[in-house]
Amino acid sequence: MVIFYFLFGLGVAAFLGSVGACIHMVRKRTLNGLSFMKLLLVAGVGTFLLIMTVPSLQYIVTKDFITVTGTCTIDINSSGRSSTTYFHFIETDERFQFDELPDLTAYGTSIPYSCSVLVTKDLAWEMGYSVSDMETGEVLATH
Repeated sequence: MVIFYFLFGLGVAAFLGSVGACIHMVRKRTLNGLSFMKLLLVAGVGTFLLIMTVPSLQYIVTKDFITVTGTCTIDINSSGRSSTTYFHFIETDERFQFDELPDLTAYGTSIPYSCSVLVTKDLAWEMGYSVSDMETGEVLATH
């Protein structure tokens, strides 16, 4: 959720900052072609970030989440310094991504688990997960 608010805030700051700087430069008559192109680029990045985050804003603010449950496999991608965990739900072919690694070293990652993932209603932002053993129902990892 921190990433969501960071991207939303950065989008608002970039868009409003570039519009404000453009208005200031027009009033001072210091706006030239290169400065305008830089401001247009910053406004474009801000607009992109807002387009990416605003549709989910109502779900994040009101904490309107859904839980996707089912049988899943877990893939861990370790490239460089960071690692990413992918939850692949077998029945629905949905995939969710988390930066946190579940501690499943005793069980392995290629076997199916009973998983539940908490996401926004538009399935755009993952909030948390729970991984359980298929046979015993014992919770193995949560976030």
